[in-house]
Amino acid sequence: SFALDSPRAILVGGKKKKSRTCNWASGNLKRCNFMKKGVAKHCCNTCGTCEKHKCVNTKAKFFWVTRKTDNKKIYKKCGFLKGKNKARNCNRSGMKETCPLKCNAAACVPSS
Repeated sequence: SFALDSPRAILVGGKKKKSRTCNWASGNLKRCNFMKKGVAKHCCNTCGTCEKHKCVNTKAKFFWVTRKTDNKKIYKKCGFLKGKNKARNCNRSGMKETCPLKCNAAACVPSS
């Protein structure tokens, strides 16, 4: 099975985190090691780490939505995917690539 980069941006950096996509990582593959290899987990296709990370949830906060009331960008972690909204949230664009274990991506479900 083929794992893909998450299309969602993640927050990278120390105190002043910046929103980054896998396209940014592809500009310098040393970035795959950023955040204790968190970028490699998020961008496994770009970083060549899918064999190892195809069923690993992104550890970083990822872009979720822009809040309509004030246009603030909201970032979440995979742990928020639970309860009655889990299935609906997992079906949103890029979520199976971002949180493959939480969202039961096809690659992570053992074939019987």
